[in-house]
Amino acid sequence: MELYCRFCMLVVLVGVFGCGATPSPTSTEPSGPPVLKSADELTQRLQFIVDSGVTGSALGGMPEIIEKLEQKDDLMADFKKLEAATDPGQIKSIAKSMMGKL
Repeated sequence: MELYCRFCMLVVLVGVFGCGATPSPTSTEPSGPPVLKSADELTQRLQFIVDSGVTGSALGGMPEIIEKLEQKDDLMADFKKLEAATDPGQIKSIAKSMMGKL
């Protein structure tokens, strides 16, 4: 009976305090596309779009870097067309045109 009581106390203690393992840290920040910092990174992102014909999250951060460039008016107009485009051929064409303006 004494052995049974000790076993029950052990089970209760482990259940209450756990095994002492610390929980793994969790990130509360949403993950998204990396923030663009330069025209070179913008060129790389546009090259990805030209290669894939898909925009999606690849467009993230582009307006902010375009605003810092000299050709911002032309590029921003093209960006809006790129954002609205759904046909992969059209997407590739617009992205290629934007690369030529950089």
